[in-house]
Amino acid sequence: MNAINQANGKAEQWLITYTKALRQNLPNGIITHAPVAPWFSPIYTAGAYTKVHKEVGDMIDWYNVQFYNQG
Repeated sequence: MNAINQANGKAEQWLITYTKALRQNLPNGIITHAPVAPWFSPIYTAGAYTKVHKEVGDMIDWYNVQFYNQG
């Protein structure tokens, strides 16, 4: 939570890089992500999951979006 909330883009870049590495090493594997719902909101100036989805969404088989414990 803290990494995305810092809004400096480092968390997004880490997720993008890691997802690419996973797909390269597990070409037939199922890759999922479990972000909290607000991370798809435009209020995150570094992009949060909107950026992740734009960059590597085609490498993610499904999102298990969390709609709980968000304050």
